Amino acid sequence: MYMAPLLCSILLLMCCPAGVGSMWTVMSSLSVKAGGAISIPCSYDRKHRGHVKYWCRGASWSYCLNMVRTDSPQRRGDVSIIDDPIQQVFTVTLRNLQEGDTATYWCGVEIKGTTVDGASIYLRVTKDTDRIKTMSKLTVQRGASITIPCHYDWVHRHRVKYWCRQNLGGHCDIIVCTNSTQGGRQASITDDNAHLLFTVTLSDLQRADSGVYRCGVEIDRAADDTASLYLDVTGGFVGLSVLNNMVAGEEGGSVIVRCRYGNRLGQGEKWWCRSGDWSSCLTAGGTGTSQHASVLITDDQRGEMSVTVTELQREDAGWYLCIAADLQIPVHLTVTPRPMQPSCCTPSLPTAHGEKGLHQSHDCHSCGPHLGILSKSAVGAVYLACTVIAALTIWRYHKHKRGRKPTEMDDAVRE
Repeated sequence: MYMAPLLCSILLLMCCPAGVGSMWTVMSSLSVKAGGAISIPCSYDRKHRGHVKYWCRGASWSYCLNMVRTDSPQRRGDVSIIDDPIQQVFTVTLRNLQEGDTATYWCGVEIKGTTVDGASIYLRVTKDTDRIKTMSKLTVQRGASITIPCHYDWVHRHRVKYWCRQNLGGHCDIIVCTNSTQGGRQASITDDNAHLLFTVTLSDLQRADSGVYRCGVEIDRAADDTASLYLDVTGGFVGLSVLNNMVAGEEGGSVIVRCRYGNRLGQGEKWWCRSGDWSSCLTAGGTGTSQHASVLITDDQRGEMSVTVTELQREDAGWYLCIAADLQIPVHLTVTPRPMQPSCCTPSLPTAHGEKGLHQSHDCHSCGPHLGILSKSAVGAVYLACTVIAALTIWRYHKHKRGRKPTEMDDAVRE
């Protein structure tokens, strides 16, 4: 198996430009599909926590055009930047990338108008279709567990899938794969070729587990297809989380997903996306349609985004992403079938051939209320019938009594 560089998704290498050592990124080059998006983390030393950070485009620092900075509007067009001094990392998010965006970019730190440190990244945007898709960045709490969805093209249905960790040399060390039961207590993998995805579950995560990982598919005599993500395990506050990342609703019903975020993300944009399909993303503050369901997204900008999904259909089941700035968290939605309801049946009249049967009512959906009405009607009818029969019996008795002739017994009684 050959793990080729620059393969259909991000190639992540630990990199520092010559002559600098306090600014770095886990990426030296990356490849992204046209129309896609990517988040790039840039780490820095403690001494730079209070300084301005920026993202620029150019072959060198001398010819680098600033695109976004932390001391000015932190979003311009499809490019945004967020600094996290506590974690000593700033993240640049690029959206709606096009082939013309192919170039060398720089993460930089500026002090009093002068660049003092930086790290370069070569970005290549292609028209090639991604055959493996997953999220780009995930932050979880130390000791927690997480399940990560990896989507693949139909041509990979019967191939071996794996999960690996990027090492400093740019190669990927396999942790678990679908053709082996090995993987240890912390990692497991499950392939669902009916839905063209495999999931990786990581348990009891620790700070040392932070790093770059890949979802991969083995391809004989060719480069493997992979997609990469950056996993950050923190002992402090998690910037983005969900109250419950496994939700379920009944067909035709609704569910609510509550995504919670930190203060620094309060004014930033949030999204709700179908995992593996960036074109499905809906922005907070509006309504839309996701698959067949209706979606309402509200953001109080104080720490919670609420996603209400109504009119659920079975096709809506699957993985979704709650996104705030550069952070993403997966949510799995299960749609259960609607319970079968008994039909309303009433006795039919005899047919022309004298046959009797049951007639299905066409205008009822539940027998409950109808049966209650029928029961009360039946009781009333029985009572009315009994009253009529009793009245007729009494009337016939008196009529018969008045019309008969006197007998010797009657005379004896009168005497």
